[in-house]
Amino acid sequence: GLVSRIPHGVKLLANGSEEFDVPVDIEVTRASKSAIAAIENAGGTVTCVHHNRLGLRALLAPEKFERLPKNAKPPPKLMPFYLDYERRGYLSPEIQLRQQKKKLGLSK
Repeated sequence: GLVSRIPHGVKLLANGSEEFDVPVDIEVTRASKSAIAAIENAGGTVTCVHHNRLGLRALLAPEKFERLPKNAKPPPKLMPFYLDYERRGYLSPEIQLRQQKKKLGLSK
């Protein structure tokens, strides 16, 4: 495949974003501001989510787990990043609200 080893997750960059016009909802470890803008201009959403090593393994090879592990909280030094809406951190109140609305069927 394209990715053989992911030590800390995937960072979404805006390379080629001028040709991107498909709405997609994507979860990544990090994303550049221009990549976030490109995805959202196309009608999609970006959420930056923290995964520890076990969580990444579970995402890449879920068949190896009898029961998938819960998501780990980010370490204290990374917490501000994931609380920041401008960076589309999954712990920001705006992203939490968006996810709840989606669960309840109140948004796309």
